[in-house]
Amino acid sequence: MDAAPTRSSRDVALFLLIAFGGSWGLPAAAYAAGLRLTPLVAIAVGVPVMFCPALAAFIVERRNRATIVELLDIRFRPNLWWLLGWLMPLALMLAVLGVGGMLPQHHFTDVVGAILSKIPEGTPPEKIEQARESISRIPGWLFFILMCVQGLIAGGSINALAAFGEELGWRGFMQRQVAPLGFWKGSFLIGLIWGPWHAGLIVQGYNYPQHPFIGVAMMTVMTTLLSPLIALIRLRGKSVIAAAIFHGTFNGCAGLGTLILTGGSDLTKGVTGLAGFIVLAAANLIVWASGAAKETTAQAT
Repeated sequence: MDAAPTRSSRDVALFLLIAFGGSWGLPAAAYAAGLRLTPLVAIAVGVPVMFCPALAAFIVERRNRATIVELLDIRFRPNLWWLLGWLMPLALMLAVLGVGGMLPQHHFTDVVGAILSKIPEGTPPEKIEQARESISRIPGWLFFILMCVQGLIAGGSINALAAFGEELGWRGFMQRQVAPLGFWKGSFLIGLIWGPWHAGLIVQGYNYPQHPFIGVAMMTVMTTLLSPLIALIRLRGKSVIAAAIFHGTFNGCAGLGTLILTGGSDLTKGVTGLAGFIVLAAANLIVWASGAAKETTAQAT
């Protein structure tokens, strides 16, 4: 199954060239065209960027005349690890919210106040009042549950489809390339590469609007801690589709980590901040202590 070392290194180099070329080039082109990173632009640019790793993996494997479906592990054979991959991100975000509320200068607030605080500056007062009246009709606890359900539904459907573009590259192609390093070293290496891959959007304010350049390093810490968790789901779920479901739900539920929090900064709260790092590090320790990674390695060999 493993390619010869020379060909393998060339394959990885070509994969990274295409993946990074798209993830840095598309945001740069949008910026050069005068587009700034509004939520709409972030989606319009970010979704094509997410498919760059898939494109890179497809080009490399077709160049080698490989059987792509089997080689990249695209199998629709659900097992319990698919369900875990769908529910785990929600549990992680709830933990992030709890940890964030315990950090200095972070405070819990009510759902109405939290949502209103996220309304862009310059919004007409009458629009804000309309939003307040609409939100106030729903009990706070019910609104929070609805947000959780929405994250799960979006995560397992449209978000998973977009995340599949990334996962086909990182957990489909690259996971196989780093397999000789072992589960932990290989997963961390992918995370270290995966973080800077986001730099084209991060430096324009994505995820870290207050600290766009420090944000690249912060994002790399987050992806390095997240990578083993997705790798575990991908390997135990025996399909890159399971990884896409985890990734899509992780993105879909990310807002829950800051939904009812005020204070702090983009470096401290949410899954991309200090609160997230604490939770993800703890999750990695649980995986290590449980021996799940060892069982995965044994199955892979």
